[in-house]
Amino acid sequence: MEGMHEIRTDPVVVAQAISDAINEYMRELVDRGVVDREAWEAGSGVDGELLRLKHEVAASVAARWEVSWRRDDG
Repeated sequence: MEGMHEIRTDPVVVAQAISDAINEYMRELVDRGVVDREAWEAGSGVDGELLRLKHEVAASVAARWEVSWRRDDG
């Protein structure tokens, strides 16, 4: 693409960053009383369904951002 350059990212690194962001967001919601602390902590416990879902979402979004394009400025 003329006037554009490709940007590639490591999807594993991006997925970890997204996972960290989800954790911070959830901690904020728990601290504000929007999300029940026990429910959030239980979701990461025995069956790990919330933890699995978090990683699945992070990997999916990271894969979509593996290649992006930016317009060349000048």
